[in-house]
Amino acid sequence: MSPHSFREQIKSGRRNFKGITLSDCNLTGLNLQNIDLSYANLEAVDFHEADLSGANLTGVTLFKVNMTGANLQRATLNRARLLSVRMEATDLRQANFEMACIMDTDLNDANLWGAILPDGELYGATLTMRAAFVMLQTAEDGFLEST
Repeated sequence: MSPHSFREQIKSGRRNFKGITLSDCNLTGLNLQNIDLSYANLEAVDFHEADLSGANLTGVTLFKVNMTGANLQRATLNRARLLSVRMEATDLRQANFEMACIMDTDLNDANLWGAILPDGELYGATLTMRAAFVMLQTAEDGFLEST
């Protein structure tokens, strides 16, 4: 899908984009609440400060995507693949990353309160999470633990 077509369909109120392929698209600051991008292939998409709260990103592939300052509160990222994603200062409260693959992704200053992370499978030399105290719910046992 072309970036122009995607933006026009967003403006018209469409929210179901399951399985699309989108690249080189600037979506900075857009309201994308509850959007369905499940199984989409997104490359070089700029979601800087966009509102993706409640978004369905199940099985999505994010490659060289900018999500700095975005709101992904309560977003579903089950089985997602995050490769070279910028998520600095991103709101990931109660986001579900169960069985996700996270590689070369910057989570510096991200808010991960209540997020379900992928059974400890965080990969990549540049993965950073700076937090003094974060509460995480593990996918396996469902209890809260502090890290």
